[in-house]
Order: sequence, then C-alpha cells, then structure tokens
Amino acid sequence: MRWQRMDMNFTRLRGIVIRCCVIFTITCVAWYMYMSQPDMSLEIIQKACSVGHIGSKVTDQIPGNDDKSDDMKQVVAVAKAASKHNGAVLVSVVNDAFLPFAYSWLCNTKHMNIHKSVLVITTDSLSKRRLNQDCPDLNVVKLNLNIPRGNQEYSKAGYVQIMIRRTELLLELLQADIEILLLEFDYMWFDNPLPGLQNMKGVDFLINPVTSTEVVYNGGFLYMFPTVRSKALWKKLTDMMHDLEKQIAKKSETFEVSADENDQVYFTTLIKERFANVRTRELPLHTYADGQWYELTEKERKSQNTIVISNNFVLGNLNKMKRAQKWNHWFLHNDCTCNADLVLKMVHK
Repeated sequence: MRWQRMDMNFTRLRGIVIRCCVIFTITCVAWYMYMSQPDMSLEIIQKACSVGHIGSKVTDQIPGNDDKSDDMKQVVAVAKAASKHNGAVLVSVVNDAFLPFAYSWLCNTKHMNIHKSVLVITTDSLSKRRLNQDCPDLNVVKLNLNIPRGNQEYSKAGYVQIMIRRTELLLELLQADIEILLLEFDYMWFDNPLPGLQNMKGVDFLINPVTSTEVVYNGGFLYMFPTVRSKALWKKLTDMMHDLEKQIAKKSETFEVSADENDQVYFTTLIKERFANVRTRELPLHTYADGQWYELTEKERKSQNTIVISNNFVLGNLNKMKRAQKWNHWFLHNDCTCNADLVLKMVHK
C-alpha cells in the first residue's frame, strides 16, 4: 500500500509538471509572437493625423487651393508677415510622416502665443491641408522640394536630402533680412525661449552645443540674425550641401551617409573656423538641453533650469515618440487630438 501511494503521488506530480511545462511553453510562444509583431502605435497616430480629427469630412481627394504649390517669393512674403508678431519667424520643415510630431509640439506650445510666428514648410498637399484646417494661426506653405515622404532616419540619404532643401530655404529667408529661429518638432518646450533668445544681441548666430566628446552644434535649434556674416556663412553651408547632394544623387533613401557629412557637421566646422569672421554666442546645455537630459539623474534634472529639450540621441520616429510618451512629453491622443490636461501639467506656468 505504501508503494502504491508513492506511485500515485509520483504520477500526480508528473502530471502537474507536464501541465506546467505545457502552460509555460504556450506562454513563451504567445509572448514571442506578441514581441514579433511590428509596433503600429506611431502608424496609428500618423493615420489619424493624415485623415483629420474626429468629425472632419475633409479627404485627401478633395481638390482645393492647398494642392497648389507656393513659390519662394510667396514663402518670403509669408515669413515676413509672420515675423511681425514676435520679431522673428520660427521655421520648421515637415513631411507627412512627421505630422504627429508637429501636432504634439503645437499642442505643447498652444498657450505660448507663438503660433502666429511659426512658418511650417510642407512638402505635400495633405500636410498643408491638415495644418491649415486644425491650426488656423499657423503660416503653412507647400513647396515642390522633391524630397522623400515617409519616416526618414538620421544620417540616411533620405533624411540628408530633406536637410539640403531646408538649408536652401533658410538662405532665402536670411537674404530677405528675416530673423529666424530654426526649430524641429521633436522638441519639448517647458517655456517659450523666444524672449530670452531675442535679448542676446550683437552676434550672428545663437548656437546650441550637443553632448559630445567633440564640439558639435545642434542643427535643430539655431537662432539666426540676418547679418552680412551670417548670410556669407549660410551661403557657404548651402554650397557644401549641394556638393553632398551630388555625391548621394544616385543613392537610395536608406543609404547610410557618413556621420561626417551633414549640415550639422559642416556648420560646426565653419563656426570653428570663424568663417566670414562670424560672431556667435553659445546657448548653455543646462537650459537648452539635448536628448542626454533623459539620461540624467532626477537630482541633476531638478538642478537645471531647462526650457527646451531636443529629443535626439535616439534613432527613428517610433523610438522618439516612445521616449516622449515615457516622460509625458508627448501631447497627442491616438486620434491626433491634443492632450490638454497633460500640457497644463507639464508646461511651466
């Protein structure tokens, strides 16, 4: 009897072990299948932003004035008008894939009284139509720039092509004597930096370094005063970008361009050489932070008087969005509407 009971217990134990193994295997397979699925979260928001906000009956097939491209004379005229509101024009270039970042930033800054000074240069009718519809204070223009659509990754040929066109556009605005804040929409703004920047007179550029063992200046947050020296430097930069364009002309959008060949590196080189005797003032990283801010300790972050943060040092739009969401620096719901409560919580009063 004793042996029979032991045999029964062993059989029962073996059954439990087998069941646990089966459950564990099924769980592992399910988890692997879940993790193997592509993350569609950004794609969902991109689609929501492209079809318009809930209730909108506008479709991309409806023709209208937004389908017409503007020329550079029109862009300059719009920029001059926009600069009258705050003394400068805030310029950014956006394609269809970056629309969610534009909407998040516009929500982030909606109470800062700067949207009338923002010039958004789009490359497609869809982006222009959506922004005009949802953000009437903005100045939105569309140019036929022949640059890639969709998600573009830093240092890839598609991204570099966008930077080439942006450099050309900024030269046109500088030559028209327009004061410019070049910005990118993957930024977090705790406060409006414009008044402080405009008080830093007597230079040609206000430059923002990035965290690096070598001195490199940020190409996505740059204040430009229209002077003889700034125009000469930017003309040289444009020529350098045109030379780079020739080198990558036959490359695919995903071709990896050398990290030493881009507008940021070229600009930094010209600044270090003091090309055209250019005069600059460096913006401190503790106030105008880069993506390494997210790696600081809580004590270090609290000790800094940070106004803006660049969401750089991370590759890919999806990863940028995820990091912004993690830190409550993403201000969109999945239907591309503004998370107003989060703005009130995160933005300095």
